[in-house]
Amino acid sequence: MLVSHLAFANDVIIFYNGAKSSLQRILSFLQEYEGLQIGPKLISWHKPLIGEFKLNADGSSKDAFQNAAGGGLLRDHTGNLIFGFSENFGPANLLQAKLMALHRGLFLCIEYNISSIWIEMDAKIVVQMIHEGHQGSYQTRYLLAFIRKCLSGFTFRFSHIHREGNQAADYLFNQGHMHHNLQVFAQAEGKLRGILRLGKLNLPYV
Repeated sequence: MLVSHLAFANDVIIFYNGAKSSLQRILSFLQEYEGLQIGPKLISWHKPLIGEFKLNADGSSKDAFQNAAGGGLLRDHTGNLIFGFSENFGPANLLQAKLMALHRGLFLCIEYNISSIWIEMDAKIVVQMIHEGHQGSYQTRYLLAFIRKCLSGFTFRFSHIHREGNQAADYLFNQGHMHHNLQVFAQAEGKLRGILRLGKLNLPYV
């Protein structure tokens, strides 16, 4: 009876005052009860500091590594889009695709005269390779060298985010699978526009 009452209260509170904190308070309260399944963890995108820009990037590979693509975007401290990109890389494995997406994003940051960035990816292995100075295999060594050369020109921090918080980059690499060249844009449309609006409001994309 307690859970059904809270589920009803959940609907009333959320739609009565529209406050994101109302949902968070209910979820926090429910988590105190052992064995209660609440559903997927809510993860949202967080804005960078004032004067800092945030780069999210990701890549994927399918069709037996014959169709690799990447995408990413740069946002400012208010969540406004500076640029976004998607690109088809052709034949490459998954790790190569993720590194190529990161390299492309950094290269665009250089072109946009960005000096301070927070880089966020949902690929833990890439974050670890950069933090720990891995040289990589013969397939990735050159990419890591290019990335480190780009990074030398920035003040940066590099962190992992769960995929749920990296939905904009995921959307863009999927777009990259559907064309054969680099596309760079400064205005979001359609589904991406909705994802970015949620990010500006610090709301999760579900």
